[in-house]
Amino acid sequence: LEASRGSVQDLRTKHQVCREQEATLVDPMKSKCEGYSRTRKSGRFAAAPPTCSLAEVATDSPDALEAFDECLRTTYTWTSGLEPLRQACSAASEERRNQTAKCNALQARFES
Repeated sequence: LEASRGSVQDLRTKHQVCREQEATLVDPMKSKCEGYSRTRKSGRFAAAPPTCSLAEVATDSPDALEAFDECLRTTYTWTSGLEPLRQACSAASEERRNQTAKCNALQARFES
């Protein structure tokens, strides 16, 4: 019986520590995702997304290739300002999801 209480206390402590760690991930995730959202919706991006087409990726036509290359450069320039912010938001969200899943598993063990 004493060993069982120790095991329950150990699980309770692990679960508590896990949830505390989970809580520390919320604000950084919100900050990164809000920064991405704010920038994505800003005039620089929302007002002027590229309207060109990359559909001619496999072309052999010099004129179509020139248009494709210009569109690719335009699209790359436009997305390069957003992609690092999107990646940071995505990574922070994934880290929190993983921590939440870990804590949920510990909670299930603790409550069983």
